[in-house]
Amino acid sequence: KVEVQKAIGLTDEEIAAGTNASIYMSDYVVKEDREALNNAAASNGKNVLSMMISDMYSITKDGKITKLNSSKEPISLMFGLPKHAINANRNYSMLCVTADGRVVELKDMDNDPSTITVNTTVFGKYVIVY
Repeated sequence: KVEVQKAIGLTDEEIAAGTNASIYMSDYVVKEDREALNNAAASNGKNVLSMMISDMYSITKDGKITKLNSSKEPISLMFGLPKHAINANRNYSMLCVTADGRVVELKDMDNDPSTITVNTTVFGKYVIVY
């Protein structure tokens, strides 16, 4: 918990005052975002497996919420792959379309064919690809 709080740039004083980090994940992707993710995959020569939205927030003890588009240090995220997609011969990665429209590829950091683990400093629209 403290590592994530530090990674998003919270100071010791902010943490002591009760400011926390929260990540919101959703598989509900609106049409415009689906198009952006499909275009990102196609322009990188990748096949789409799954799409999601990932938003990171800092939340103060008194309820002030700040949406973060990036973190100062990498944060590790692990996702389970659908059973029908598990294939040891595929190289999975994630593409993130950031708030400013950049496409960032995040390589799988583990050797488990049933998961994808990425280290990221960017949040937004994600697509798991192979």
